[in-house]
Amino acid sequence: MKQITNLILCAIWLLSSTGIAAQVAEPVKTHKNLKKEIQGMPAMQFQTAPLTTAFFLPQASAAAPVADFTCKSESSSQTVWSDNFDTGIGNWTLTSEHPDLFGWESHTTTGDKAFSKIDATDVASFFIEGHYRYANRGNATATCNQSITIPENGQISFYAGYSLNFSDDCTLTLKISDNNGNSWNNIWVSTDETTPKNWVWHYIKKDISAYAGKNILLQWSYDGYTGSFDIDNLNISGMKPIEQVEVKTGETVQLADLSTGEPTQWSWSFPGGTPSSSTERNPNVYYTQDGKYDITLTVSNADGSNSKTRTAFVSVTGDKPVAQILPPATFRYFQTRNTFVAPLLPLQFKDNSTNYPTEWTWGFTGIGNTGAEIVTRTEQNPEVGYTFLHNQSVALFVSNEHGVADTTLNVSVEYSGLAFNFQPDDSPFTFDLGDGYGSFPGSNKLKITEYAEKFSKPSRPVLIPGVNIYFTAATATELLDQIADITVKLCKSENGLPGEALAMESWRVFELDLPSGTSMTPTTFEFSKPVAIDDEFFIVVSGFPEKNDGVNVAMATARFRGQGNTAYMKKDGEWKQASDYFPAGKNHTSYLIAPLLIHSVMAPFAEVPLKVGKEKGTVTLPFYSYSGYKTPIAIDADWCRIVREPNGFTLDTLHIAYDRLPDNLTSRKAVLTITDGISNEKIELIQSETSGTEEITVTEKATVRPSLFSDECTVTFPAGSKDINVYDLTGKLIFSKKPGSEDTRMTITSRDWTPGIYVIHVAEEAGTTVIKGIKR
Repeated sequence: MKQITNLILCAIWLLSSTGIAAQVAEPVKTHKNLKKEIQGMPAMQFQTAPLTTAFFLPQASAAAPVADFTCKSESSSQTVWSDNFDTGIGNWTLTSEHPDLFGWESHTTTGDKAFSKIDATDVASFFIEGHYRYANRGNATATCNQSITIPENGQISFYAGYSLNFSDDCTLTLKISDNNGNSWNNIWVSTDETTPKNWVWHYIKKDISAYAGKNILLQWSYDGYTGSFDIDNLNISGMKPIEQVEVKTGETVQLADLSTGEPTQWSWSFPGGTPSSSTERNPNVYYTQDGKYDITLTVSNADGSNSKTRTAFVSVTGDKPVAQILPPATFRYFQTRNTFVAPLLPLQFKDNSTNYPTEWTWGFTGIGNTGAEIVTRTEQNPEVGYTFLHNQSVALFVSNEHGVADTTLNVSVEYSGLAFNFQPDDSPFTFDLGDGYGSFPGSNKLKITEYAEKFSKPSRPVLIPGVNIYFTAATATELLDQIADITVKLCKSENGLPGEALAMESWRVFELDLPSGTSMTPTTFEFSKPVAIDDEFFIVVSGFPEKNDGVNVAMATARFRGQGNTAYMKKDGEWKQASDYFPAGKNHTSYLIAPLLIHSVMAPFAEVPLKVGKEKGTVTLPFYSYSGYKTPIAIDADWCRIVREPNGFTLDTLHIAYDRLPDNLTSRKAVLTITDGISNEKIELIQSETSGTEEITVTEKATVRPSLFSDECTVTFPAGSKDINVYDLTGKLIFSKKPGSEDTRMTITSRDWTPGIYVIHVAEEAGTTVIKGIKR
């Protein structure tokens, strides 16, 4: 044995002399106490110490973290403290500024408010109701007598029954203290909830993991007057590991780290989830498809790492989809109440369906050969351009493994017109606030000073020259009220609320137009300069005289409905949605406010980019601009120029002259920027040695010459074509003729046609070719 020991010692000495032992020993040099101990050893012991330490290095993994996790759910919840108030309220110290008028009590809820509908074993709830007089408003507190230790991933939950209609009068706050009541932090305030307005039991669950390991006190605080609050099933819980959680598609899974060993880094993997990974300690994930999904957590610190995988941890089940269409703009055309969109240029419709469909079939009218047939698309969010005006239809069919759903939408395709947010079934009215408080929207005693209507981003940039406001009353007996300025502003949207004013105009009260019989008559506010808009915007109306016995100034709003609020009001200097202020139920509305929108519609009727050859020359570009275009046209090169004055109409032909291509160049490019003052259209002109001036055509098969015509045009088509049909943009058939079997050309007289865009359909043997032409 002694010989074996000596051999080992010699081997250790040889390893250290070659540097190997030194390399092994390197990790322990930072351990100061161990280093001192080694330095005090004899020489031979010093040589053996590093190797001995190296043999024990794996034991360092004992300090590495051990991964584990769960999710925040009812199944993983583990109660550490609770109070359902069924045995009384003796666990609470109660105070009130007016103990003879209001205070805390044990209370049994009945009828529609009965908590027994939620908990069948319920006996009583914690209750407080403020005094009905404003002069007797005050504060009352209830402080828990028990100190509670909060576990890791601690949560607090409870039910609070109350009506949000009293939010301006009183509030209930739950507070927490980790210093024996010397200071308090708010966990929850009754005004945190926003819906519904009527009395309901609200289930509240809040994260209090920030207080893990601390002893805390709880306190309820009532402030105000009138209004009542019931509290029940107050519960503090931690979380335990579970093997599986069941959720619906789209439902958030809140994960909770339960690892031991003080990890400092977390790496989560969620195959099939959104997101697919995370480095947060307690991340969230959701899933859009049915299935069972693994989750892996890897935790690490300076001493090592460890992983935990829970197989099929998330079980996801979906539902049949509910089909919904999100149009390019959500406001409506005044004359039809259909969604209002622009013609010609590409617009994107989006699938807004719920429950995660996996297949989509769209149907559109107005984009095909005749405008009447249904053209289908299978993308989730298709892009289409309308070639036919006025009323068109959109259908959407969606499906997933649970079923099929469909919906339809009517759109009005228009260059310009009045826009508003009234829905098809809305009717105008003015709401009497009662008890002499005035009208909504209008003069009032509620400190509502301004009214604003929100409009979505338009489908194309628009020009807004003015707004129609529909007033229902304008009575004022005092001179100062008669000459009060009612001001209308076009405002930017800033964080979803009215922002900077871009234009404004005013009329005095006595100048406002009022209904004529049963017909609404608008008051038109025309801006001194039209404003270009390509984003969400607001129309704001202000200046209503404060309500008094001699004043009644009001405008029309839609009757309250269950959804689709676009109406805002400024009360006490703060913007609020009408639906957030008025009582529960149908509290959404839209004001009868209608801005005039002029869509920016510019389109070249040629193949672009334009391509020309080496020698100098002139190329023509038929161009359509609904609002005309500004001159001079900007060109970023000096070797080409516009050589023909604009005709001043929406239909024009640009003549672009270009110089000879220098011998030292093989090609060059110029960009023409055409603007109507609302948006820009960029046209490229490419000159090269190999290009010649291309004929301006719309299709590779049939063609029309010229594409911008006055008295006649010539359609060229393959022999054997069956029909030549011409439609205007409303879908009306203007011209129809069958060519001979050998014909390849037809001249069409267009002298009596109305100037505008026409769609020419050539029925060829291989299918129908569509050509666009413009009548001057």
